[in-house]
This record gives sequence, C-alpha cells and structure tokens, in this order.
Amino acid sequence: MNKRQPGQAPGKIGQGSNTSRITELNGYCELGMKGEALRLARHFLKRTEIKPNEFDAALGVILIQADRLKAWRPLVESAYARLGDRGKRMVQRRMLGFYNSLYDWESACQFVPARQTSPLDLLMSMEAMLNLKKLDAAKPLVEKCWRMFDKTNDKFAMSALLEALARYYAQIGQLEIAEKCWQRSATIEDYAHNAITGLVEIEAVRGWLYVAAGLRQIQEFRKSGVDKNAIILPRNRGGLLNEGEQHLKRYRRALEKIVPPDELWRFGVNSAFD
Repeated sequence: MNKRQPGQAPGKIGQGSNTSRITELNGYCELGMKGEALRLARHFLKRTEIKPNEFDAALGVILIQADRLKAWRPLVESAYARLGDRGKRMVQRRMLGFYNSLYDWESACQFVPARQTSPLDLLMSMEAMLNLKKLDAAKPLVEKCWRMFDKTNDKFAMSALLEALARYYAQIGQLEIAEKCWQRSATIEDYAHNAITGLVEIEAVRGWLYVAAGLRQIQEFRKSGVDKNAIILPRNRGGLLNEGEQHLKRYRRALEKIVPPDELWRFGVNSAFD
C-alpha cells in the first residue's frame, strides 16, 4: 500500500526561481527527457555550495524520474548536509517525501513538520507515524485531517486526507470508519487504487477473524463435547471436526495471501490471535 505519493514531487519545481538551470531542469522534466533531467539533478547535488531551491528542484525530479531511488541516497544526504540551517528548514518536506519513498520511517519522522500545512504533509506524516506504530503521535494528525477536509473542495486534497484517515482508523481496529473513508476516496482517481486495495484488505481481515473464531470454536468442541453417536458411528464426530478445521485452514491460507499475518497489525489485529 505504501508507494510514492501522487503529487509528492510536482512537475514544476523551483517556480519563480531566477536560476536558469532550474528552469532548464523543469523543462527536461516536462518534456519527459528523463536522462537529461537526472543528469542535471545530479549536477546540482554535487555542487559545493548548493542552494535550497536547487536541492528542492533536484530532489523533486529524482522522486519523479529515478528508478532506483536508494542509489541516490548518499548523494542526496551529502548535499543536504551542505545546506545551511535555513536551507534545511526550507527542504524539510521534500526530505520527508524522500525518506517515505525509501520506506525509512525512522529517518522520515525526523522531518515531520511541526505544522502540517497541506494534505500531503498530513498524509506523509501519518504514514511515517503509523509505520512506526506511534499511534499517540498520529492521533493529533487525525483532528487536523478532519479540519482540513471540512475546508476543502479540491479532489486531490480530499483523497489524500481520506487516505491518511483510513490508514489510521484501520490500524486502531475501527474498520467500519476506515471502510467509509476508503469508499469515499475510491471515487477520486488520485488515491482510488489505494482505497480499493484497502477495502479488499478489510474484507480479507474480517474473513481471517471469522476463520480464527471458527478454529477456536472447534477446539472448544473437542475439549467439552460428547459424541452421542459414538457407538453407532465411531470416530464420526472427530472426523467431522477435523474436516471442518482443514476447510477453515484452507480459507486462512487464501486470505493470508491478501493480508499476510505480519501485516495484520495494520488493521488492529494481533496475528497471534488465532
């Protein structure tokens, strides 16, 4: 579910800059000239005295165009280290997006802004917190998402906020609320794939819980039940219970292909609960 976010690195970067090289970089990106754009981005990042807008523009292009993002990490981090304190603050959100795209949640959390001013800020901040299971830190973001949602009619903004909310509610086990959020965002193109995937996963988790309950019930039957037909049909009861158990386990294996046991925590479920 976790992928580079739509809108994370907009096509026009460094807008309003007087640097002709940034304009050139934007042009390469807009024309789909991937090789030229990445070469120029690399040139920016290697500069001894890199400016914040150059760093921001270069990293934005890398997030859009680079196939192997991990390979860029040493160069990005080296360039970031050469920025001054003010410059580092200016590119904070871009670095959050970079580490989110690398699935390095610990590093991403270091760049979560104190004030989230955009839907994408909230989504990326929420994603980092939830992947580290920092639910207490994520909770204040929920209120911000709802407040921002009530004030916008922009479809991209709405879908990003609904995605953030759905992920939070799913992780705390409130699947009905998560389902409603994903049902709504499924009609908006930007995050429709995430939403539809989330809805399918919720149903798989619900099925998994029914299977777990069924397996526990079979164990209870074995412990406390009495086979009234043992004389007429010896071992028939045990055979029926075994058959039911194997049937449920086949279902469980199928459901775990959709949501693996080590991902159940994303839906408020302890995988040891079976």
